[in-house]
Amino acid sequence: MALLTKVRSTCANHQVILACMCRRILQLEEEMVQEMCSDVLRVKPDLVITEKGVSDLAQHFLMKAGVSVIRRVRKTDNNRIARYEQFVSELILY
Repeated sequence: MALLTKVRSTCANHQVILACMCRRILQLEEEMVQEMCSDVLRVKPDLVITEKGVSDLAQHFLMKAGVSVIRRVRKTDNNRIARYEQFVSELILY
């Protein structure tokens, strides 16, 4: 009986340690994503367009800052948007 109790106790200790490690890993991930979003927000965008996905957490931070995100845009469409943006910028300069 003592051996069985010791095994249960050890498993419980390992579960607590794993839970603490998971919380810390999630906290580190959140800090890293927030830092990346801060880098993006330094240029003060209204809209972010990506060809790849954007994590829900990053989208949350950007949305809180008032930035819209369009994700998973095809490369050809992204190039069209870039050309249009360049054209509009040149019109504004004249």
